[in-house]
Amino acid sequence: MLASAGCVGFPELPPPGGPPEDMHPAYADRWLAHENDGVAESCTDVVVCPPAACNELAALGAPDDVGVELFSGGRVEVGFVCSFVLDRSGEEGSTDLRVWAVVDEGSRGVVSVSEDGAAYWVVGDLTTPQQEFDIARVGLSAARFVAIDVYEGRIEVDAIEAM
Repeated sequence: MLASAGCVGFPELPPPGGPPEDMHPAYADRWLAHENDGVAESCTDVVVCPPAACNELAALGAPDDVGVELFSGGRVEVGFVCSFVLDRSGEEGSTDLRVWAVVDEGSRGVVSVSEDGAAYWVVGDLTTPQQEFDIARVGLSAARFVAIDVYEGRIEVDAIEAM
């Protein structure tokens, strides 16, 4: 189900517990919106798998030490078009999502997840590099979208990984 595997269509979110044969880890493969220093951009192209557009943001794909820099008030929203973030255990305490980032000392961001890209649920504060999150914390079994809002300092997001 990875974008690089050449997905045929937009995969349905799995049922709770997820399929054991899923192809995780996977990385965000489409950007939806990016805001920094009061300048907002968004991608409104049709969503297809694999993404034919909206796939050039530095925070997409596997970690490569090239990221999107966000300052206080900045936000980035990405999607897992050819995959999803899956609750790995069905209960709180599992590692479902990892944000690969450079987090300057004293910086703080907030990571949220969504099934539909409209309603987001906060899964935790982003304060350290390669920080992990559990989506069961907000009652979701799977999510397709991730947003990161920076409230203090500077955070450079390199990759967002579904475990």
